[in-house]
Amino acid sequence: MELMEKLKLHSSWEAFLNYKTEQGTMTEQELEELSEFVHTRAYAPVTEQICSTLRLSMPQMLEINKLGTGKKRTVFCFSQPEQFVLKLLAYLLKEYEYLLADNLYSFRMNHGVRRGIYALRRQVDLGHTWSYKVDIHNYFNSADPDRMLELLRQQMPAEQAFIRFFEQVLKDPYALQNGKPVLAEKGIMAGMPVSGFFANLYLKDLDLYFQERRIPYLRYSDDIIVFAGCETELQKYEQIIHRMLAEKGLEINEKKVIRTRPGEPIEFLGFCFTGPEIALAPVSIRKIKGKLKRRARSIYRWKLRKQVPDEKAALAYIRYLNRKFYGKPIRGEITWARWYFPLITTDRQLQEIDRYAVSCLRYVYAGDYSSRQYRLRYPRIRELGYQTLVNRYWNDHRERNEKEHDDVSGNRTE
Repeated sequence: MELMEKLKLHSSWEAFLNYKTEQGTMTEQELEELSEFVHTRAYAPVTEQICSTLRLSMPQMLEINKLGTGKKRTVFCFSQPEQFVLKLLAYLLKEYEYLLADNLYSFRMNHGVRRGIYALRRQVDLGHTWSYKVDIHNYFNSADPDRMLELLRQQMPAEQAFIRFFEQVLKDPYALQNGKPVLAEKGIMAGMPVSGFFANLYLKDLDLYFQERRIPYLRYSDDIIVFAGCETELQKYEQIIHRMLAEKGLEINEKKVIRTRPGEPIEFLGFCFTGPEIALAPVSIRKIKGKLKRRARSIYRWKLRKQVPDEKAALAYIRYLNRKFYGKPIRGEITWARWYFPLITTDRQLQEIDRYAVSCLRYVYAGDYSSRQYRLRYPRIRELGYQTLVNRYWNDHRERNEKEHDDVSGNRTE
């Protein structure tokens, strides 16, 4: 049965709902809305229309801030019912995971960044290697829709309805901006749920080149890193990456190119590798500090505007900190601790972020960074519910070790 036909099956929707529930990457409201959409079978008229016409409504084109920069990126989104259908379609594409190379770790089930980092540590002597890290400029919206569609025809010949559907979606030159149709360069449409699969498949040839030659290489969407035993070898790999990206109509963001020599720290996906140690990369620290500072200023303005008591404002900021670091995802994104804790091997940067978070909290309480802010003593901060990153990190570390020990012991007794 073709993918487009599976959209009509209630069993497909139930499996998708169960998966999203277990995954925990949706907010409570989003999960409630999806649950109602499935249980009331509200998907039926939407999927029937999509499958019969192989079309979607005109997407909204939005500009959103790129985290940690003053730049914006363009994303596309559809009505909520259509977004749900596209998310199910992205979920169903799991049956085509076999098309992708093993050294690709983005937007995949049971094959994410953690597995990539473990593979990196197994394959590479990080203290005695050369590396080349590259970022693809505007990847999603620069990818050529015609090349993407031709690749789908080659790799998924049985999915004719799926290919015709996305030929209509990707080749339609219009999108809504501020309620008005405008011409848009869509590429493979960043923000559309299926675009992650497209981004994975689009550079399959590049991924396979390095995999088939057993060259240490990782790709996470538009981030690529390759390793070599000497500088000459690394230069060869650089030329190959440049050539194969150019063949796909893609450009490298030269400002983000990083080359390292043996013994130098290697940064990738927000982590910093120095020999066997895995720590937070400086860019990750800058980004989280920027977020904490902006939210502190926002809550302080709210406190002044609403004449909120100092301690109540402090509580609001503590709730934000605990949610941001450990709680349920905000707007469906993975929580900070869930991304970093399983992989880092030191709490050094966590101590720095803890100190910064407490300083921001005291700013919310006192309104400045002078000695006045110490009116809010640390024992009281703990009483109000702030959970330090360092303590949570070691608690999580201990729990993982105990679980791994229990799993091993259980396997031995079976």
